[in-house]
Amino acid sequence: MPVFTVGSGAAQMLTSVLRVPLYRTDHQSGHVAAARIDSGLPDGPHLALHLSGGTTEVLACREGEKLELLGGSNDLHAGQFVDRVGVRLGLGFPAGPALEKLAEGTQAQSLVVATCKGVHCSFSGAEAQVMRMADSGEHTPQQLAAEVYSCLARTIEKLLTNASRQTGLRNALLAGGVVSSPRFRSMLVERLKRSKSPVTPYFARTEYSGDNAVGVASIGAEYYCKEYLL
Repeated sequence: MPVFTVGSGAAQMLTSVLRVPLYRTDHQSGHVAAARIDSGLPDGPHLALHLSGGTTEVLACREGEKLELLGGSNDLHAGQFVDRVGVRLGLGFPAGPALEKLAEGTQAQSLVVATCKGVHCSFSGAEAQVMRMADSGEHTPQQLAAEVYSCLARTIEKLLTNASRQTGLRNALLAGGVVSSPRFRSMLVERLKRSKSPVTPYFARTEYSGDNAVGVASIGAEYYCKEYLL
């Protein structure tokens, strides 16, 4: 992506001028590293899930290896689903916090389909269904908001469970703007327990859920310490 090419070029220029070492990483590794901070995740191989407006990916993180992309969404990202429904209901963009507030006090009835096959999921069908429900006028905005979060929790529970059974990895680190939602977190934990899933979830701190820079910085610091301080 052009933005990463520009960043890499700037880094090379700075390291040349300042005569300091250049350590390379990648975008998703930065998000995983940021999410690990104070998450309580034990050392060792684990799953990682990044849910945002631009990413819905589940990865395998094994020591000494690059991140392995296992799967994710085949169409809309989780954050896009939230934002599109929120805007349809008259909320501002991005719509996550406002949609969560709208859902407060409303019990979801699992009316919206949760589509997941193996380690791949889909939100386009769910979005279309919610839009039709909104057009019909048969459901309140509060009910529709609650159904969105129910759909997200049910879909991600299936995605994580399938990824765990495929890889044998049981711990899962979750990050991204969607994951910063307390409602989503509590519903996902409940779904994992109810389904007796082998997955134990660990959540990024709210301020690090969508952060990449602090993760990249921590990776750089780790490289530096290994090279010069050990």
